[in-house]
Amino acid sequence: MPIHSLSPAPVPGAPVAGSPEGQLSPFLRRYYLAHFGKSLFWYLSSILFAYYLTEACGLAPATMGIVLAASLALNAVADAAIGTRLAVHVRGTADACHHQFAGGVAASLAILAFAATALVPESWRLAYALVTLCGFRLCYSLYDVPQNAILGFASRTDCERARIAGARQMLSASAQLAIALLFVPFLRDETRGDLAVRFMLVVVGACLVALVSAALLKRAGRHEVAWTATLDDDAIAGGDNVDEPAFGGLHLLIAAAIFAFIVSTIRLVEPYVASFSLIGEISAAFMMSLALGQLVGPLYWARHGAAHGLTRSLTHATLLMLFATGGFAFMNQGLAFTIVIGLIHGFATAGISQMIWAMAARWSRQGDKRATRHFGLLTFSTKSANASASLCFGLLLSAGDYRGGGTIWSIPMLILMGIPAVGALLLLLLMPRVRR
Repeated sequence: MPIHSLSPAPVPGAPVAGSPEGQLSPFLRRYYLAHFGKSLFWYLSSILFAYYLTEACGLAPATMGIVLAASLALNAVADAAIGTRLAVHVRGTADACHHQFAGGVAASLAILAFAATALVPESWRLAYALVTLCGFRLCYSLYDVPQNAILGFASRTDCERARIAGARQMLSASAQLAIALLFVPFLRDETRGDLAVRFMLVVVGACLVALVSAALLKRAGRHEVAWTATLDDDAIAGGDNVDEPAFGGLHLLIAAAIFAFIVSTIRLVEPYVASFSLIGEISAAFMMSLALGQLVGPLYWARHGAAHGLTRSLTHATLLMLFATGGFAFMNQGLAFTIVIGLIHGFATAGISQMIWAMAARWSRQGDKRATRHFGLLTFSTKSANASASLCFGLLLSAGDYRGGGTIWSIPMLILMGIPAVGALLLLLLMPRVRR
């Protein structure tokens, strides 16, 4: 009997029976909270790890880039391998919730070990940082892949995918904002010891949030049933853009990698721009406005994606990001301008991320529907790009005195403006192929 002739299983996040339309299910509330907890780890590693290694641990920029790149390359390979392996065991929401909790425990222990790097004798510091960071990346794959797969299990139509991906993006932006706020005290002139202690406190707090939220999701997932229809059956549910063709996996992975390179570079350079290139209160406003833009963007992009299709929305968001990147050159002109341009840039990157993840959710429902394998390949692509970005960033930062601040033409500012502009142009050139 065709699956669509059966009574549909409840979809996580669908309106609860007997409750107002649009009310989130208890499961999806916990899923979003767990995504926030996981995102704290990701933004810690994206924004603060580089700064911690150079400013608190005393590593040279090129060495820092090699350490981050090596660990991210390992993370990428682990994502692909773990995604393929878990495809045999994770065939629904409950399985994914169980595995993400186990991964969350392992990742918490590993990041705590890495946070002690500054306490290790200097002669052992590089080796310790590399080993513990690689350990964290491996454990993070166990945490990340099954939790990402829930997005595929939880959605049937492009509208649902864009909406759930948008909510994830909002929680992710909230985590980024939290890390940005916690970074503000780092801007003070402090000793390496003070920076190390402050970093450890931030990590401990993130671990507590991640562990509690992952445990709540595991408990909620025990009674959750994932939708099991095929992609063809999804169209019967309504809500897909019928004029939009199926998304090609290879071109989607390339687009995701380009975007990941852009975003990874921005996050790595953020604290350096704030500390050494911008003036006074503008520095804090820059980091917070980027995060706020990503926080408010998803509501708009979810509607835009439903009305115009995922690919067209991706194109529009990329054009907006390219426009905002040009505005970075004028940030030291005033606080208000910095806030506006940061909000626009964050707003645009939220849209790009949201559309790529919605496309990935649709892709994960094609073929054998082994969501962990598809999302493992996606994060393999993005984290390989992150590794490349880390290596390039370390080399570029070594090109001169990046601490010679107060000028818009400093090395951090040139990185901030150049990489996103080139990446956005490549995305626009690739866009016609993403939808083939």
